[in-house]
Amino acid sequence: MDTKKRKTNGYWTYERCKEEVSKYINIKELRLKSSSAYWFIRNNKWWDLIEHLRNRKKRNYWTYDKCKEVSLQCTSIKELKKELKKEVN
Repeated sequence: MDTKKRKTNGYWTYERCKEEVSKYINIKELRLKSSSAYWFIRNNKWWDLIEHLRNRKKRNYWTYDKCKEVSLQCTSIKELKKELKKEVN
């Protein structure tokens, strides 16, 4: 049985969706962690709320020099992974 509580009708307003979206760094994370808000945004075609999450890196963004630049800023593998996660999304 699903332990998540279902939101009541009318819960997802434009403002609540806007607030929820601000918690995430990309669309995938929003869709996985707050799927009801994501689907409500899609169904209502409030694309402006998720526009900033759509900005993807251009193809061939990761050159040797770019990788080197990012890796030199980090002091550990853990920090590098965290930094790469920000960069990729």
